[in-house]
Amino acid sequence: MRIANVNARAYVTAREPFQANNLYGLKGSRGYAVFSYGRHWPLYIFRRGRWYENADRTSVTTSKHLSQTRPTGAETTLKTLRQMLDIDIGL
Repeated sequence: MRIANVNARAYVTAREPFQANNLYGLKGSRGYAVFSYGRHWPLYIFRRGRWYENADRTSVTTSKHLSQTRPTGAETTLKTLRQMLDIDIGL
């Protein structure tokens, strides 16, 4: 479903797939992930009951995407980009 970036947080919190402007969420067989601009840049990953957050920052836009998609009420564990890319959610 195509949505505005400002509405993405509700989809992320519910771990539902969405497509926004250069931002999207995908549900895999083992988890859920939110990406900025492509699969090469995961912002958040949900796996085994836990949220992981990309600690690497590159631009004002990706920082804005992070704040727009932060799961409501969730504590996150910071991981480097390399660590995030190693988390298999079954896509």
